Amino acid sequence: MYSHVYVYYLLRSDAVYSRPVATHRAVEACERAGMRVAAEPLAFVGAPGFPWCSVSLVRADASGNYHSDPNAREVNAAPFVGLRSVPSQPYEALLREIASTLGWQLLLEDDDEGRENVLLFEPT
Repeated sequence: MYSHVYVYYLLRSDAVYSRPVATHRAVEACERAGMRVAAEPLAFVGAPGFPWCSVSLVRADASGNYHSDPNAREVNAAPFVGLRSVPSQPYEALLREIASTLGWQLLLEDDDEGRENVLLFEPT
């Protein structure tokens, strides 16, 4: 979904969401990368001084439909929203750090050229 205001990224375990990680491990990865817990237990925002952003740790089915469950023992995706007016570098550096820690993929959901689900990082 393209927006002139927001940019959307997705961290996911793999294309069919088949490799969840323990929730506490995903929470630690977000906190180590500099995110801080927002109002909900599995929702995070950028640290003070970091451009506005929000990420949630969720559980997705094989089609990518997801839901948030504050009591989830495992998660396999993390949708992220930031401001399109902010250069992509700070967001992508933060997300690559989390993706690398978890062994997850990082996708840009849509770009300015109309491409969708652009793979930005694939764990090795």
